[in-house]
This record gives sequence, structure tokens and C-alpha cells, in this order.
Amino acid sequence: MTNPPIPLGRTIFEAGIFTQENQIVGKNRFDVERCMGFNAGHLAQGYTVAHLQIAPKYNDWTFRRYTQMHGHAADWDPEEMGEDTRTAEEALIANGYTVDTMKNEVMMMEFHTSGPKRLIKIIPAVNPTAWPQYPESAGAPQWILHHPLAMTVAAFVGPKDTYTI
Repeated sequence: MTNPPIPLGRTIFEAGIFTQENQIVGKNRFDVERCMGFNAGHLAQGYTVAHLQIAPKYNDWTFRRYTQMHGHAADWDPEEMGEDTRTAEEALIANGYTVDTMKNEVMMMEFHTSGPKRLIKIIPAVNPTAWPQYPESAGAPQWILHHPLAMTVAAFVGPKDTYTI
């Protein structure tokens, strides 16, 4: 059994990318890497799962493209136009979406601090700086916290373990 790098039950404050617990339940590290868009081996030393203690407010977060978008939106052809450097919200606006309405809907329907859609942060045990994160992958919803929020360290998933609730 691998010792968790952050003690279970501890309150930590983190920003960055977060998702929902149902995206990783029952998955081994290989499946979590693919689902969340980490490069192969990025979670080889395991990872910590932290539960957000409160749901982010409107100005606390922005959309991050689903991992299957790999930085591209439906209106963008990378072969003709090069890399899409727009933010997810800029791409949504360009595609005719109303970001304010979408944010309010996501907060109401997707941001939960309990149940299967509980908001979580995945914290790799080792963060290899030489590897780019989030290549094209499966479509797990992800959002970006702009500033640290309180989270409870809920689990450490070792390299050969499967995440369970």
C-alpha cells in the first residue's frame, strides 16, 4: 500500500482544473489518464482526489474545453487555421453560445458537493514537467478555478488501484 502524499481528511486550497467524481469512479489509472486527457504515465505514481467543500461561484471559474476537443472548437480547422489559441469561452461565443446562460446552467445542474457528480480535483503524485498535459482524449467535463478553494483530501489512488467511493 502506497502512503498518500497528502494526509486524508486534510483541508487544502487548490486552483486549476476540476471535474466530477463520476468521471473517474471504477477506473484504473490508465483509464483516468485517458478520460481526463493526461499523457500516458502521468499518473504512474498514483493521484490524490480532493472534494471541493463548496461549489464555485460565477466569477470563480471558467469553462475549459472538454478533453476530446484538444484545444479546437467546431468552427476551427487546425489544418487550415493552425492552433486554436482562443479560450473555451471565446470559442463558445464564436459558435453563437451565450456564456452567461451556460455558466448559470452548469452551476445549477453540474456543480454539486455531494452525490455522483461531486466536484473533485485530481492531483498527480508526481507532476512530470517535461510532459505536456491534456492531449486529445475522452470527453470529461472540466472547468478552471481561478483562485484556490477549500477541498478535503478524500482518497489516494495508488498506481495499481481503482478509484472507488
